[in-house]
Amino acid sequence: MSNSIKGIVTDSDGLLKELLSGAASPAEITIALGDTARDLLATRPDDSPLVEVTRYWTALQGGRELPKRSDINPVEISPAALPHVTLVDVVPGNPRRFKYRLVGTEVAAIFGADYTGFHMDEIVPPILQEQVQRAYDFGCNTGDIVIFYGAYVRADGSFYTVTRVALPVVGPDGEIDCFLSAVTRELDWKRGC
Repeated sequence: MSNSIKGIVTDSDGLLKELLSGAASPAEITIALGDTARDLLATRPDDSPLVEVTRYWTALQGGRELPKRSDINPVEISPAALPHVTLVDVVPGNPRRFKYRLVGTEVAAIFGADYTGFHMDEIVPPILQEQVQRAYDFGCNTGDIVIFYGAYVRADGSFYTVTRVALPVVGPDGEIDCFLSAVTRELDWKRGC
């Protein structure tokens, strides 16, 4: 069964529906930038979609500071990591906006919704928007990687941890115009267990 909140079709029991309706909330969110993000990735298994997509992004650099959007070829991303991929467009303005161009099937399953075509400020809970905006702005301003990780409290009292790595990519004009990203759900637990 599905329904719609803010025009996003969500699973009736999906995390995104609960976040947007206020029934669920982030218990904690942490953002790691630059070297801190790289150190965090170094603790992950080599077959983690976060590591695989970051390794792919690094290989695309080919001696350049950042890879080009035109270099991204989904066929070259490992089949295990591809469902975890999102592409986030940078929409110029003051402030910038960030639009989800593509949301992988595993990411849609994690959040209970395919939010392709929506802007970050339309789906991120208001209490997190400023923090997430600053993190994406950091990536745009520095060309460095960003990791978001946090625990989400569900309406039924369960928790789970979601981690996202966001990797800046440049467009034809050499400016950062999107992020190649991978998202994983890593820990599930029930309160009281």
